[in-house]
Amino acid sequence: EITETNQLADFEFELEPYYYEKKQEWDKEGVKPGTSKLEIDAKDYRTKAEVGIEVGNYGAEQDVLLFTDPSGWAEYEITVDESGLYEIGLSYLPFFEEDGGSRQSVVIGAQINGEFPSREARSFEFRRNYRDQEAQYDDEDNQIRSLVEDITDWDKQMLRDSGVSVAPFVFHLDKGKNTIKLQALRESVAIKDITIQPPTTYPTYEEVKALYPEGSSEARELITIEAEDFSNKNSTSIQVQYDRSPLTTPESLKKIKFNTLGGMSWYKGGQKVSWEFEVPESGEYKLAFRGLQNFQDNLSIFRTIYIDGEILFEELKHYQIPYSSGWQEIVLEDESSDPYTFFFEKGTHTITFEATHEPFDPLVVEIDNLSREIRDITLELQVASGSQEDAFRVWNVKEELPGLIESMGAMQQKLEDMATKMIEINGGTTNISQSFESIAKELASLLEEPNEIPNNQVRIGALQEQLETQRQELLSSPLQIDKFYLAPLSEGFPRMTANWFEKIKGTFNTLVYSFSERNNLREQTDEELNVWMM
Repeated sequence: EITETNQLADFEFELEPYYYEKKQEWDKEGVKPGTSKLEIDAKDYRTKAEVGIEVGNYGAEQDVLLFTDPSGWAEYEITVDESGLYEIGLSYLPFFEEDGGSRQSVVIGAQINGEFPSREARSFEFRRNYRDQEAQYDDEDNQIRSLVEDITDWDKQMLRDSGVSVAPFVFHLDKGKNTIKLQALRESVAIKDITIQPPTTYPTYEEVKALYPEGSSEARELITIEAEDFSNKNSTSIQVQYDRSPLTTPESLKKIKFNTLGGMSWYKGGQKVSWEFEVPESGEYKLAFRGLQNFQDNLSIFRTIYIDGEILFEELKHYQIPYSSGWQEIVLEDESSDPYTFFFEKGTHTITFEATHEPFDPLVVEIDNLSREIRDITLELQVASGSQEDAFRVWNVKEELPGLIESMGAMQQKLEDMATKMIEINGGTTNISQSFESIAKELASLLEEPNEIPNNQVRIGALQEQLETQRQELLSSPLQIDKFYLAPLSEGFPRMTANWFEKIKGTFNTLVYSFSERNNLREQTDEELNVWMM
């Protein structure tokens, strides 16, 4: 009998490995980077779907491929000189709203030689770009949310899952002919060309620093960038916030003034924000920002940092931002606490921060694999027990359910290893590492009386729920930013953490100004009730 549960299990069994696992497999096999670089026009497909795809003009470009319907697909044949790992990129433009587009990102699946090489290859996300319009205020001069403007234009993006991997995904291509099949899964999109190239490499900080101009002068002027004054973002969910903490600027006391960016609105992998700034004179600077990273107890988060659209060196791929209970000074620095220096030519530049959870991805993959193992054990126990626990039945688990004890023992060891790995990545104990240890102890407790395992199906099922909670925490990386500073190398940064007196004053101000004009009792009607909470 085919049940819905069995169908789900079969479907998951057929899914491809995660990219992290596939990349490890290629590395173990010694697959080398490819050497060819190709660029082909998207209109030069070998074959395509009969509907949902056509060649036309869009966004000031002529003869581009238009995916007008999610059912549209196109397949290409390419030839590479050497077998190896390659990156694939697309020049794309999502359809505008007037042409049937929406504010959702584009999702495209990619098959190589007839197969999805990894689970993530089923759906690559191509985001739009937005900016907030002019500040708006209500009748009481409190700032309110601005309208968001879609400023999406032609862009080039390599295939990747930005939360999983900062670097573009690599694909194993054979020497000679290969096929690439692209299918639009969400939103209509125009594609101009397809790039196939060797894997991107990132120099170290020391290598980059060695390339700075000889005798380059030290900057003499402090540059301040307010986080709420960003130039663009790739998600409408990322929002400016107001904060009444001391040292947060501009002040947002009596009247609401949005003076920070992010928090719980900026937590998903791939969410990106850019700031544009002017450098008055060429020279070397050090970079810091005032940030709030206290949304998940003792858990570090990571940001990919781009300067003028590029990851300048390896250390910026996933820069670690530790937990702190309050606003903190975060200086971009090496493991010895020496600040990184950045050389800027005079003129306009950009800083971009992108949320990523790549360092935690090996643990996320392990959680998913363990969840599947626990689900398989639960199904096995349900089949063996007839979906009912019988406290009076005497089990011989070793004989009646062969391999179960060994599987649970292996799971226990894996969880203990995950707890150790979590502490190593995070830089200290966190609720997640403690949860891994707790689940391992629960498994050890069950294994003490193996013949009672079938009568503890509820306990085993709860372990899966506990793992899923930890998974969600690892994928969440909220960060709130007040301002950035680019400072001369010989000078310190302005103070970014409040002293005890300022904190007390800030707490008092927050209480006082919570009784705003909007909540003034004299302005209430008989039908209104105000409730103040502390």
